[in-house]
Amino acid sequence: MAQGRGKVSVRFVRGLDVYSTFPKAAEHAGLTHRFAVIQDTYVPGAGEMVFDEALWMTLAAFVQGYVPGAEITVAYDLRKPVEHPLDDYMAGWAEADPEDRDPPQAFFVRTMGRLVLCLVTDAWHRVGGPSPYHDSYTYSLFADVDLGPEIQRVLANAPGAAGWDIGLGVEAAPTTRAADLRLRNLEKYGYAAAVVFIAVAVFDVTSASGKLSVWGLFVGLALAIAIPTIALTLRRIWRRR
Repeated sequence: MAQGRGKVSVRFVRGLDVYSTFPKAAEHAGLTHRFAVIQDTYVPGAGEMVFDEALWMTLAAFVQGYVPGAEITVAYDLRKPVEHPLDDYMAGWAEADPEDRDPPQAFFVRTMGRLVLCLVTDAWHRVGGPSPYHDSYTYSLFADVDLGPEIQRVLANAPGAAGWDIGLGVEAAPTTRAADLRLRNLEKYGYAAAVVFIAVAVFDVTSASGKLSVWGLFVGLALAIAIPTIALTLRRIWRRR
């Protein structure tokens, strides 16, 4: 810890939410238990934003030792379907100047081709971010079990722990992803209903009467507009809770 600088605040959040990155690979593998470590970038006495390398290295070491002999890859940007060998990434990390070091967006741990652990970095210090993630490096670990107690124990006993102000409690995720997904499904149902009613209208055109079903077309368009709009509004309200 730099002389005259305060300790780095470290907090914890448990659960999936609509703000944090949830890789498709982790979702498909059933890694639905999320435990997040939040490192605040504001530190009293520091003249600039702080990235605590010791904290990140402790989590990286945990990932590397999670399953002995596992295949570990690194994704710099989850928007691009490219993964790199861990050794290549760590070699580049060692060669880089300390001020140029920045965590990758994700680590993936696989055994026998099956994904068993994922560590994702959300760099909220770049964009502010929602509570409780604003102005932080947020490290989310996704697994098929709750890793919270184990992670807390690892950090409490880490060499860098003297420089951290580790929160004792664990916050619940600010808004559940399940609720958001239900509202997204409501949007889909609205579009599906609209398609059905519009199909009825078109079918009438091809029938013997040759008349467009005005009510079918009207109801279909109304549903296409109303239901998704309601669902979107509810999602926004939910996210502010």
